[in-house]
Amino acid sequence: MEFDQEYVCALSGMAAKTDELVEDAPDGSPTEDLPVGWIQVTVTRREVNPAWLEIQAVKAQTLQGALSQLPEDQRVFQQRYLAIQIEASFSALEARISKYLDDAQTAYVSDPQDNPAVQDALNQVMGVLELEGFEFAEEEEPEEASEVKKIPEEGALPQVKASEPPEPEEPPEPPEPKG
Repeated sequence: MEFDQEYVCALSGMAAKTDELVEDAPDGSPTEDLPVGWIQVTVTRREVNPAWLEIQAVKAQTLQGALSQLPEDQRVFQQRYLAIQIEASFSALEARISKYLDDAQTAYVSDPQDNPAVQDALNQVMGVLELEGFEFAEEEEPEEASEVKKIPEEGALPQVKASEPPEPEEPPEPPEPKG
């Protein structure tokens, strides 16, 4: 039995079996060959790019330096014009630098229905993150065999359980004669 080292459960440490991988996933599918029942968890953190912040600081310093060389009575009038010139001179550099940096990490969780410990841990994580629709419960066995519904054969009418007839209601009392 071969194991796939790409898919290792972050909670149990178990690797997916190569025969569990989905081979016919559509091209470009975000889960590609993720085994059926497994869960892919991706956490992305976005931060402001420090290089972009440095460019903003240089632009501000350049504007302040240019304004300081002007007579005080012209600074207010010239500030907008200088800001446009500085923006234009840094636009090519800013176009190459992304404003944000995204750091994404992906983990995989094996089918929670195969392992009660994974199921419990995953339910805790999902509860803390308030992610609804991902609660996994153990499948309950029916208490009595009579409660199991059978699929009727083709053309057969479904079986209906006879119920007791309702108890008869008391007849309404006749109106009292007026007299």
